[in-house]
Amino acid sequence: MQLNSLYFFPYFLYVLLPLLTSLQTLNLALNSFSSILVWENNWDNIQPFFKYGPQTRKIMYTTNAIESLNNCYKRLNKGRRVFPTIQALEKSMYLSTQMIIEKWTSRYANWGVTLAELNIYFPDRVNID
Repeated sequence: MQLNSLYFFPYFLYVLLPLLTSLQTLNLALNSFSSILVWENNWDNIQPFFKYGPQTRKIMYTTNAIESLNNCYKRLNKGRRVFPTIQALEKSMYLSTQMIIEKWTSRYANWGVTLAELNIYFPDRVNID
């Protein structure tokens, strides 16, 4: 039994190991192929994202303000599923918004760099005061 394993080891080392490695690489390539296709098919939508610097890109992909706002609305109005009038709904949303805005005091790291960069790309939309 040991003699067989001794003869099998060089075969494993020189034939099966590279084959297993190449199969793992092929498996990784096949799994990555669909991701690569998604990037290639949407490149026109993805490419503008890379014109910004690393600080601005980080803020863009880590900040989802709309989703955060919606979660706050949901949490604050959790007990009410039905509002008697449109005015009651508007009042509740207004008061919820005022409570949420009070908590928005923290600034992002390197916000000045990001603001300056956005001012370069969008001078008519971004004002630096």
